[in-house]
Amino acid sequence: MSHELIHQAQELERYTAELEEHIKFLENQIQELEQFAERLTLLNKSTEKNILSSIGKGVYLPAELKDTNLLVEVGTGVIVKKSPMELKDVVIEQISKLQESKISLISQIGFYTQKIQEIMLEVQNSKGIS
Repeated sequence: MSHELIHQAQELERYTAELEEHIKFLENQIQELEQFAERLTLLNKSTEKNILSSIGKGVYLPAELKDTNLLVEVGTGVIVKKSPMELKDVVIEQISKLQESKISLISQIGFYTQKIQEIMLEVQNSKGIS
């Protein structure tokens, strides 16, 4: 009986560790989106006409900014024009959804941690340890 309970606790600990990894991933995504939102605010306020445009892999191309509207891919090759502040609103909504997911995962970790503690207490009690 106690071996089964210990195995159950180990499985819950593994699952909890996976949830913690998901939380770290969400935190990184949230941080990246927050930085992106800040850059959109700066773009919206900027009067600068010369910019460096990233073409990938740390390579930048000097360019002249003719319009602050951005072209955004919204899926399957569909591109729409958005102002920096319209796009920032979308990014803030994405951040909010990721934060809700993070809260849900934290809640699940709390639940499973409590279950692990209950199992370990049951194992101790079954062995007559106080």
